[in-house]
Amino acid sequence: MGKYFGVPLIHGRITKDTYKEILEKAKSRLATWKSSTLSFAGGCTLIKAVFSAIPIYAMQSIKHPTETCSKLDKINRNFLWGHTEESKKMHLVK
Repeated sequence: MGKYFGVPLIHGRITKDTYKEILEKAKSRLATWKSSTLSFAGGCTLIKAVFSAIPIYAMQSIKHPTETCSKLDKINRNFLWGHTEESKKMHLVK
């Protein structure tokens, strides 16, 4: 159908592929930042201020699938603890 303020207009069943664009947008936004150049507090502030605002409008109107929310949290944790595909790091707190 299209989009309204970046949220897809849905006339059918909501699947995990429906919000794939939000996940991709979040990954691309964090790809421009380097977690190694930020302090831990700076990374927390960046996640709370910038990254958490991406899916908020879509979440106000439609309930997201649990898997989508889990993936968003995983992206946040990976950025905060410096986990990348090249260097896998253990998260100290889940």
